[in-house]
Amino acid sequence: MADDIKKIFALLKVKWLSDIRFWILLFFVIRLYGINDAPLEIGHNWRQALTNMIARNFMQWDNNIFYPRIDMDGNHSGIIGTEFPIFNYLIYIFAKVMGYSHWYGRFINLLISSFGILYFHKIIKRFLGEPLAFRASLLLLSSIWFEFSRKSMPDTFSMSLVIIGIYHGLSYLYGRKTTALAWYIIFCTLGILAKIPSLYLLSILVIPMFDRNVTLVYKRNIFIAGTFILGIISSWYFYWVPHLISNYGYELYFPKKF
Repeated sequence: MADDIKKIFALLKVKWLSDIRFWILLFFVIRLYGINDAPLEIGHNWRQALTNMIARNFMQWDNNIFYPRIDMDGNHSGIIGTEFPIFNYLIYIFAKVMGYSHWYGRFINLLISSFGILYFHKIIKRFLGEPLAFRASLLLLSSIWFEFSRKSMPDTFSMSLVIIGIYHGLSYLYGRKTTALAWYIIFCTLGILAKIPSLYLLSILVIPMFDRNVTLVYKRNIFIAGTFILGIISSWYFYWVPHLISNYGYELYFPKKF
């Protein structure tokens, strides 16, 4: 009887250790340590302060998401041309409910980035199998992602949203789930708006375009959806951001003249 119990516990232990959700949760808990510390780190302290600044000004000045604002002296408005502030706005929503604190951005990023790893695992598992998906996800978890996914910055937050969107895009192509196309549009649009370099992740969807098992109409629809996503992103980065810079004079890293 005792040997049987030991075997059961040994089996459960192995099962836990081979479940990516266990490792995602473990890494999540580890990074909760010191999450409410001041945003003063070896690198990116100015960027985290800027993120919190924009979020706080949504509370103190104007919650119009189209006009992100930094702190400026004198009579300047502080309105800045920057990434679409969906990340900052989520911090603002947290602050409206719980009262303002600087560490909400860290928690939001950590939460969304953890889901990003889970969906990354799902994508790899679907096409290349569980063993490779597990190893790849552990590698990503312990990479620079480990550090960046708990900063008040939109980098891994953005990539995670796009990864989730890609999963739904693939579910549409191979599972023919109509609602998945809508989720693909929503997550990819928000993710790329939050950080435009995440756009390159969509290149993975070029591969199914050459797959004969995917019906032509689904390829066409995913292409149209991608065009719609690019249209929204272009409207923000190549129309609205230049407008903000031209009228208010402040930019994050965009040139004043396009």
